[in-house]
Amino acid sequence: MIQTWTLNHQLTWLPQTESRPGELTDEGDQWMERRPTGNARVVCTCGYSTDLVDRSALPSNDDLREHHNPRI
Repeated sequence: MIQTWTLNHQLTWLPQTESRPGELTDEGDQWMERRPTGNARVVCTCGYSTDLVDRSALPSNDDLREHHNPRI
């Protein structure tokens, strides 16, 4: 008997950052300064995606694990 294919789920957390050029070093190099904005988005290979929201508003880890297998 051939088994059916099932979709794999792979969640990725994407934090939003902002950047600006830093001060010149003594050697004349310039680094980019980066900092988190406090917003993030979670996406999955199945197409699931949250909006870009404050990190405190993201679904819990348990909810994210079960986004593809809701309890009935």
